[in-house]
Amino acid sequence: DDDDSYEDDESKGTDAPSVSTGADAAESSPDGTKTEKTAGLNVLFEAAMQHDDKGKKPGGGTGGAYTDAMREERERQSKPAKKRYVDKPQNIDVRFERGGGGNNHPGNKRYLNLVKGERPVYQALNTNTKEKLEISMKIVREVNDYGGLFLKQDEDDGNKRYYILSTDEARKKVMQALREKPKEPKQSGKKRTPSLDADATGLDAVAAAATNAARRRTALRGRPARMHKPKQYVSTFSDLDVRCERGGGGNNHPGNKRYLQLVNDMKPAYLSLPDTAKKAKHDLSLAIVNKIVTSGGRFLEMEKISGTGHKRYYQLSESEARIKVSQALRDKPKRKPNWATT
Repeated sequence: DDDDSYEDDESKGTDAPSVSTGADAAESSPDGTKTEKTAGLNVLFEAAMQHDDKGKKPGGGTGGAYTDAMREERERQSKPAKKRYVDKPQNIDVRFERGGGGNNHPGNKRYLNLVKGERPVYQALNTNTKEKLEISMKIVREVNDYGGLFLKQDEDDGNKRYYILSTDEARKKVMQALREKPKEPKQSGKKRTPSLDADATGLDAVAAAATNAARRRTALRGRPARMHKPKQYVSTFSDLDVRCERGGGGNNHPGNKRYLQLVNDMKPAYLSLPDTAKKAKHDLSLAIVNKIVTSGGRFLEMEKISGTGHKRYYQLSESEARIKVSQALRDKPKRKPNWATT
């Protein structure tokens, strides 16, 4: 079995947020090379290099300049970094709040899709610590590349403002999300709360018999046809779109090249998953769909117009696109994806 049998129940802003540090930044020297941090290190270095006439370091039991400079610099460095607040989070930012309050934020949804796509690889038994660090940093860079910031709500601030997390703090947040176990899909009808009324009257047995009879009738007649939405035809396509054509006719299209690269990157992880890991496979294929869609691309299926020799394209739904991606991920390495509609 593949992941096609599993279905989950489940804006890019351009204005950069203004930043308020709450204090002036450290001034540079006239030559532009000495920052506050560098100046502090120089204090320690110069003090350590000074010696008295007897060849002893100053301050050796006398509480001299060396000891004072060391103490002052260490006290300064031990103070927590000042928080850099933003006036207002943008739709491309990732907001961390207590109780998952930011999960409906557009930037969080985009970020969580990235996490879902990388989680199976991160949690694989053969993924070492170095590779896990690289995966988490890859997500941090991807958010930063499209202009997003990792923000945390300050519970101690009276206005509940958001401040910018450092790269290391953001990476730790990402690793925490990657370690979380995915929620199991709801299994309708398999786990039910016992009903006293049903048990007392034997309705469970009647319902089970009716269900089995319905299944037998379905097997004899065949499944009812699915309701299909009208096809959404497009008048043109862009370099961001993925063109699904028979025989791999669109593989030289720029959008297809980018898509195939994503597939090749994800394929080792997909093929390493057991057949029972349908949820993980579903998430991997959906992550590729989301990467294409969030960058402005669409999955387009080609069809020939009967009797004319012309062709046209219509847009695939998310579910249809995911099935296409799953087919490509199942293809063995060194083999072109099968675009044929089955």
